[in-house]
Amino acid sequence: MKEKKTIDRKAFLSLAGFVIVFVVFAILTRGRSLARTNLITVFNQAFFIMLAGIGATFVYAHGGIDLSIGALQGMCVFVAVRLMIDVNLFVGAITAMVLGAASGAFLGAVSTYAQIPVFIAGLSLQYIWKGLLKVATSKETINIPAGYTWLDSWGIKVLILAVVFSVVYYLFTYTRFGRYIKAIGGSSEVARLSGINVERYIVLSYVVDTITIS
Repeated sequence: MKEKKTIDRKAFLSLAGFVIVFVVFAILTRGRSLARTNLITVFNQAFFIMLAGIGATFVYAHGGIDLSIGALQGMCVFVAVRLMIDVNLFVGAITAMVLGAASGAFLGAVSTYAQIPVFIAGLSLQYIWKGLLKVATSKETINIPAGYTWLDSWGIKVLILAVVFSVVYYLFTYTRFGRYIKAIGGSSEVARLSGINVERYIVLSYVVDTITIS
């Protein structure tokens, strides 16, 4: 009970701090920070970060980290847009998610089965994706066709965030996958002795993470 109260107090203080900062900025800017255009700009800039944070829930829950998500996200966007122009939207989206899943599976497998520290593996993968992205985008500028600009609207982004958050929340809270991930985060050895395939679920956590950000 005491631990629960401590956690609730921390959550309250975090929320209170956010509200205070929000109000102070609103006062200092005389309400300009609350203008519709400004709020939409902030939301658009934070959209990919919020997506990455939602997906990373499973990774952080068991004590992992993925340093490659920024570069991977850029590569997935390039692949999706390129295929969206050359083929269609569906193929672009699916290919980007497959690429993300493959990257997450590779990172998870390398860090668990090959016993390479996830920090080093993630950093190395980050430079690989950055290098590939630089080569891929150095020869041309890709412009999104006018018919697809509706995808950049804040309404679509809110819908995507709501769907992704709902799915991740359900998986993390109500499924065996989420319970196992939390158990591994508590103690991987105890989880292993309980019959949980620790390596498998760690790999799956990275796959979910990278599919989300892709």
